[in-house]
Amino acid sequence: MAYSTSRRLRPLPPAGEEKHRVMSAPAKNTARAEFEALLNAQTDTYRKGFDPGSRVRGVVLAVGPTHVTLDVNAKREGLIAAAELRDETGKPTVRPGDAIEATFVGQQEGAFIFTTRLGAAAASDRSLAAAHAAGLPVEGVVQSEINGGYEVTVAGQRAFCPYSQISLFKQEVAVYVGQKFAFLIQEYDPENRNLVVSRRAVLEKEREALREALQAELAPGQVRTGTVSRISDFGVFVDLGGIDGLIPLKEIAWERGVKPADVVKPGDTVQVLVREIDNERGRISLSLRAAKGDPWDDVVAG
Repeated sequence: MAYSTSRRLRPLPPAGEEKHRVMSAPAKNTARAEFEALLNAQTDTYRKGFDPGSRVRGVVLAVGPTHVTLDVNAKREGLIAAAELRDETGKPTVRPGDAIEATFVGQQEGAFIFTTRLGAAAASDRSLAAAHAAGLPVEGVVQSEINGGYEVTVAGQRAFCPYSQISLFKQEVAVYVGQKFAFLIQEYDPENRNLVVSRRAVLEKEREALREALQAELAPGQVRTGTVSRISDFGVFVDLGGIDGLIPLKEIAWERGVKPADVVKPGDTVQVLVREIDNERGRISLSLRAAKGDPWDDVVAG
């Protein structure tokens, strides 16, 4: 008995088409990777924040009933109250694509808030008061060392940062002067123009956030980078990024009789080997000499 089939054979693709199908997925992946790299390169240039009272040039993205949305070259959009940009009849005075100058006054629900009506000084006072009340950090530039601490410029205003509040560790004055840091406002009196700030408070918050992550990944045998926090009679304490470890005297150098102060000072960045971790007592033992390697190994190898 003879059988027949009605199944239709798929015609062969034109020359080169099958090759195109095979290479299309990798090509798409390559194009996607190139696009992501381009996007990342672009977003790296975006600003993360603004100084209170700073003047910014933005481009109007949209005009809404309550707010005008701005592109301010930042990772968040800028907003201006729509009422500021209407004429006497209530019609908008700007449209998408227009460039305008505005003053930064603060943040609200993930957006940067700007105004065209406040002067820089008034915007600064308003923003600094809001930052003080909410415990938000503000950017400042260390201008010089003065009696008891440092003079810092924040939003065009003179602020004072005590020695004890400039860092977690003591360092040379020249390290701070001219540098821009984030500060928390500890005291604010607009009438007397009294402004006291602390960088240490910001660093302590960051340190606390890193502590849990560090505890989870820290293990004996690792070589870690840390900062010398203080020197004692029995060793050197090193901040590993939220957690302090101790370098005993015998683990500072291979040579005997070496004093800690002859090798390191507070604020130094060092490489250390994690020797032991005692989570119950909260102790971490470190070695500076082991991280550098045994000098006798070089002699034997030679």
